[in-house]
This record gives sequence, structure tokens and C-alpha cells, in this order.
Amino acid sequence: MRASLAILSALLLSTASAAQQRTTLDIYVTDVEGGNATVFVTPAGESVLIDTGNLNGAVRDVGRIMDAVRDAGLTQIDHLILTHYHADHFGGMEELSKRIPIREFIDHGPNVQPGAGADWERDVYPKLYGQARHTIAKASDRIALKGVDWRIVSSAGEMISPTALPGANKPNPECAKFQPFDNNMEDPMSVASYITFGQFHTAHLSGNSSITGRMCSRAPARIGNGTSIPSSMGRPSTPSPRPATASRSRASTGASCLRPER
Repeated sequence: MRASLAILSALLLSTASAAQQRTTLDIYVTDVEGGNATVFVTPAGESVLIDTGNLNGAVRDVGRIMDAVRDAGLTQIDHLILTHYHADHFGGMEELSKRIPIREFIDHGPNVQPGAGADWERDVYPKLYGQARHTIAKASDRIALKGVDWRIVSSAGEMISPTALPGANKPNPECAKFQPFDNNMEDPMSVASYITFGQFHTAHLSGNSSITGRMCSRAPARIGNGTSIPSSMGRPSTPSPRPATASRSRASTGASCLRPER
């Protein structure tokens, strides 16, 4: 009994120490081999997880998410954003909920695409958020975090106002060659985020080019020039050939880009 208490005390002290020493915005990009699972940890130790990996690799992907969670010293997920109802984004959520408390579930509202996502939303999802807070995100909503400004820029097919963010709605050369394209029903509904930490800015557009394209075609540079959107936060075209779990990047308040941890 004494040994168990000693181990528990050591774990709690280790977690508290990690939270006290953190001064950066830490971003863990988890290798879920085709989908998405990205963990953000603020200097205050608050956490946001975007998506949970694949349904057909749920145990594997959640294991990798938990590697990041342990490295960050987290004891709960404060906010979980489900970008949209595709199996490579919601797939690990049920498994993850068995391993760590999740305090808030955020999504774009009802699924609009028939199939596996509709079945999961009806049969599984309500059981997961039933004992927690459930929020349907709206464009321009904010997630309350200490020291980090987290704004929803798109949800359920709606986008923020062209003037909602400083420096937005100006010509963006990156959009000059954009051509509209057909897409499935759920991708354009995705919850997309714009994150500011001091001078550091980044966006998570759910790994789907449809959101990026709509931002370009409807309002060039709507989220502002100078935004850093790391390619590793998108969707890889092929599975990783190595058993990597997650890569960690850190941003300081004066950073203009991510600094990967080696």
C-alpha cells in the first residue's frame, strides 16, 4: 500500500513539475497513418486534441496519442475537437475515452454524409459525450485558454467574417492558382481553427484541402498572410514506413514558426 502511494505521489509531482516548467505552446503531431490526431498543450497545461485517428487502427493510434499525452504530463484532455465524421478522424475516440478523461467534446453538429460516420454518430458518440460537456462549434467561436487565442474559423460550412481577424481579407499569392474542385459531403463541414500565441500564428484546417480551397475562393487570405500552417498538420498521402509515434514542436511567444524537437 505504501509503495502504491509513493508511486502515485511521484507521478503527481512529475505532472505538476511539467506544468510549472512549461513556457511554450507544445504541439504533438501524432502519426496515425492517414488521418489526424494533433495535441496542443498551452503554457498553463491546458490541452486541446484535434481528432483521434483511425477506426481500423484505433488501439495503435490511441497508443500513440497516449505517448504524447504522457510526454506532456497530462492527466485529462480539456477540449477534444472532432473536425468531421470520417473514420480516420473519429476512429480512436471510443478507445481514448477509456484511457483518459475528456472534459469537452466539440464538433460541427450533425453528420451530413450517409455511411459509417452516420452510424457512429447515432450509436457511439452520444455515449462518449453524455457525461461531459458537448459543444457545437460556430464560426468565430473561441475556446477559452490561458495565454492562447484559439478561434474557430470554419464549422458546418460557415466561415468567419472577412474582417474578423487582423490582417485578413487581403490578396494572398498562395491562392492565385486555386481551382475549385468537387468534394464529399463531410469534408467542407469540418471544424477549422486559427491559433495565436504571442507573435506565433498557426491554423489547423482539419487536414482537408476543401477548407483551404474555400478560404481561398471565397475570401483570399481570410486568416491573414504570415500564418504558419505546418505541412505535418495535414494528411500524409501514404502511411509512415517507420514506427514513429508523434513529433513535438514548440512555439514561444516571439516565434514566427514552429521549432521541431529532435
